[in-house]
Amino acid sequence: MKAENHTSQGQIELVLQTERFIYIIKFKLEGTAEEALKQINEKHYAQAFSANERKPIKIGVNFSNETINIKK
Repeated sequence: MKAENHTSQGQIELVLQTERFIYIIKFKLEGTAEEALKQINEKHYAQAFSANERKPIKIGVNFSNETINIKK
């Protein structure tokens, strides 16, 4: 697991690597999960792992400022 993984295009909040997968996770506060996924795609965050044989899984997470929990 690596938090705040910097790339030439920006910063991935969390990268979690398992035996079979690489989870690329972007968090938003009072945004949308869709915005987080869009940012992962637009900034080509998965490209940094293209030489790796594990499958990349992109996850967008939105937190609610009001409930301080995951909203979507």
